[in-house]
Amino acid sequence: MAKEFKTRAQLLKLVLDEARNSGKCADLPDIVITGPFPSRELTWDIRKQPGSAAVSVDCTLEIDKIVQRLQAMFELSGD
Repeated sequence: MAKEFKTRAQLLKLVLDEARNSGKCADLPDIVITGPFPSRELTWDIRKQPGSAAVSVDCTLEIDKIVQRLQAMFELSGD
């Protein structure tokens, strides 16, 4: 089944909303969506903004899980 396309802004909102609602990311970092990448499996990822404060291990693990799940569902549109 083909993945649905989302813009950078849509993907960022999905990641941030889920991370905030998890209760594990009180110290949520400023993140950006990176990509697109020429890959069949992974067309986008996230990275912390340079200069962002340190993030707790729990938040980092939660964000990793969220991103992994969303990457399986959505591709980055060519915005």
